[in-house]
Amino acid sequence: MKHVIRWVLAASCVATVGLPTKNVAAAEMGWFGIGVRLGYATPSLKAGDVPLVGKKLSDALTNANKMVDAYNAAQGTNRPHYAMDDLNLTARAVQITPSLHLGGDGMFFKLEAPIGVSSELKTYGLGIYPINIAIGIPGIDLYPYISAGGVGTWATSTSFTPTGGQKLVVDAKGLILEARVAVGAKLYLVPMVPLSVEVGYSPYAAGGVVDTTRLNALKPPSGTPTAAPKLPDSPGAAVRGGVGHMLNMMVGIDFQ
Repeated sequence: MKHVIRWVLAASCVATVGLPTKNVAAAEMGWFGIGVRLGYATPSLKAGDVPLVGKKLSDALTNANKMVDAYNAAQGTNRPHYAMDDLNLTARAVQITPSLHLGGDGMFFKLEAPIGVSSELKTYGLGIYPINIAIGIPGIDLYPYISAGGVGTWATSTSFTPTGGQKLVVDAKGLILEARVAVGAKLYLVPMVPLSVEVGYSPYAAGGVVDTTRLNALKPPSGTPTAAPKLPDSPGAAVRGGVGHMLNMMVGIDFQ
């Protein structure tokens, strides 16, 4: 009888160990969370006939080149014209992004306030993402997610360096609008305090910055000049912008 009991217990243990165990779900993403990410952003807007600043770009280029013609005629020189690409708006900015999310795993809502700083451009934005989907991977406490939304950014510039030229002091301000998508992941090494990584891309971005004082100073000569015409600064000092794209990569931490 003792031998029978021993064999029954042994068989029960083997059967218990051999049963498939249920996967443990990843740590739950809290319904409310705040966080901050740090990385870099690369706005790249190509000048041309574009929304928001297109007329200002073309007028600044035309007027600056008329002033170049007047200077060449007066001085007997052959200074080249400026090109539309001189008015492109590009930068490589360090970006810090406070964020807020509402809703746990699955669908959630996200707000962000990205701040970018580069040598010639500062940006202060507000991002609204109504579409966000997160899916937990069982057993490793990882939540990959995708986001889609839009960003509106107030941009300022206090300096501009034309290609092959010296830095100019400017006082330019403007607006940049983006349609943005992002992929990222939250990793819960510590409960309720996930690390995050995100790569974002704006396939469509438009906007620019304008220095009104410099723009108004770009006036072609009329009539007989009372003084020798001056060679104008690059029209990019007066207005930069266009349509293009943006890319950013960031890492950070959340609290929920």
